[in-house]
Amino acid sequence: IDFDDAETRLTSSGDYGGAFTATAYQYYNASYPSFENDKAASLNGTNEYFQASDDASLSFGDASNDSAFSISAWIKMTDATSFPIVAKHEPGTATTTVEYKLVTLSNDKLYFYTYDNATGNSMKFLSDSALTSYEGQWIHLVATADPGGDTKVMKVYLNGESLAGTVAEAGTYVAMHNTAAKLFIGRDDLGSAGSSNFFYADGAIDEVSIWGTELTPSEVQHLFYGESPSGPGNPGGPGALDIHPQYSNLVSWWRFGDGSGDAADLSSVVDQKSSNNLTGQNSPSLISGAGNVVTSSTPTANSLSYIPAATNSLVTGAMMTIETEIIF
Repeated sequence: IDFDDAETRLTSSGDYGGAFTATAYQYYNASYPSFENDKAASLNGTNEYFQASDDASLSFGDASNDSAFSISAWIKMTDATSFPIVAKHEPGTATTTVEYKLVTLSNDKLYFYTYDNATGNSMKFLSDSALTSYEGQWIHLVATADPGGDTKVMKVYLNGESLAGTVAEAGTYVAMHNTAAKLFIGRDDLGSAGSSNFFYADGAIDEVSIWGTELTPSEVQHLFYGESPSGPGNPGGPGALDIHPQYSNLVSWWRFGDGSGDAADLSSVVDQKSSNNLTGQNSPSLISGAGNVVTSSTPTANSLSYIPAATNSLVTGAMMTIETEIIF
């Protein structure tokens, strides 16, 4: 019996030479709040996306120096080609409204980049491998950047593990600028000033968060495994971020249907940490039910680390009893 984030008591009775009945009591640790996640946003790859107004809290450069930041998202790509995840990037509006983005390219490789408006140069991470094989399944991505300029350390994690890739500087890079660019989820613009060229995510997205710090590998795994980052094979998934060790550095957190105040039609997705609310553009769809629950691994038949809201919810202080007859 595998109970995560809980204290388990096992008692037994009967003749040990034959059959006996074992009773397991599970006491949920009160430090872990009740948390439900069975909703996500579905995007059609044609014109649906989300956007937030520009805000200084979403910028991580002042033209002279960058500050550390991280982006976390769960995605389920129907098509891994040119899949935009998060972008504060509007080159079609003006070349001065470009800051950073996390997307896949036309070759399905993951691309994380920051841009210096003054020099027109960038720092960029490009994964060694394409993400094509991950189409149709939920995966977790985290991109992190330290405050360095042309020595910037950029990392990307896939399902809690470091993703192999190359970091390169295109020209002389100093820092990002705090621009008027809006924040987009599910849309990117590859155009130039006065001529936009939009790309849209084809698939689903959930539990997106932006952090004003460079998350460490263990902090990334905490996001991947949920409340109990006990290692690979432990069923889990998104957890309540207010118990994450870096919660004080969480800038924004969007839950796409599971968040307090989210519109049922996703016309509005409320920022669960601050006030950078998203508006759904061109009617993104809400998907729900057990089939759309984000999990970081496949639960085994005797594991109970997560119960989707469609069936039941983990509740602090709850007790459950399982009685099993075992024949020797």
